Amino acid sequence: MVANGLRDRVLNLIKEISPKVSILGVVDGAYSNHSFIWRSKEALLHYGALYNMLETIVPCKNLENEVIERDVFEFKIVNVIVCEGTERIVRPERYIE
Repeated sequence: MVANGLRDRVLNLIKEISPKVSILGVVDGAYSNHSFIWRSKEALLHYGALYNMLETIVPCKNLENEVIERDVFEFKIVNVIVCEGTERIVRPERYIE
């Protein structure tokens, strides 16, 4: 019930602010694979797409872009590719195999 409670709070907040546009992003990747090569490939495809989307919205040499890349993406990319076992925090999994 806790998960539903949190979900309902988020959905109610979205309803309350009445956005004109809403974008839902779902992370789908095989980052839990034990193969370094597989994780690297998945991260390259996923984060490459995110970088391309970000570049479309915010110009490359913009301070906001650099902050997003450094503070959001860098940790996740390093964590997915380099860390093993319990050190790896980011563990998205595929919805469909």
